[in-house]
Amino acid sequence: MTQSTGTACSKCNRSLSPAYLGAASGGSSAGTAVRNSAGFWIRLVAYLIDFIVICLVSVTIGALIGFAAFAAGLGKSPVGHALLILVLQGIGFSIAVLYEVVLIQSAWQATLGKRILGLKVIDEYDSRLSPSRSIGRFFGKALSGMTLGIGYLMIGFMDQKRGLHDLVAGTRVVKL
Repeated sequence: MTQSTGTACSKCNRSLSPAYLGAASGGSSAGTAVRNSAGFWIRLVAYLIDFIVICLVSVTIGALIGFAAFAAGLGKSPVGHALLILVLQGIGFSIAVLYEVVLIQSAWQATLGKRILGLKVIDEYDSRLSPSRSIGRFFGKALSGMTLGIGYLMIGFMDQKRGLHDLVAGTRVVKL
């Protein structure tokens, strides 16, 4: 076990950001961290932009696959039709997962909607998310939705503007 020097995490020995160090010591950086956190409304607008992008991509790919399947005669039988619907839903879900997970852990640290609005997603050390944390955050959003949306509404009321999925994944959305 490593010992903390005051500028590194005692568990993993990663460097801590000045904002984190100021917040942990009760310094003035804590107010800065809250001010830099993205609130509910701007995150909602970013989500709507992302929703439109994902829908456009999914519908385009789905239409191409659907037309090809019907041209091949797969959609004529009830079983073929059900299978086609299942495949299209799987493709739509895969597009949503890849869109979120790949973009959040990229150099952008944001989806297109967040990027357009000047937001990025960080971990508790103000660093880029790892692939596993990014995946955890995506699936944590299911938890936020399963609570009748209360997990999302928490963003408007929490100190660091974090939703349930952010708390689960140890992330925060900040303004650039």
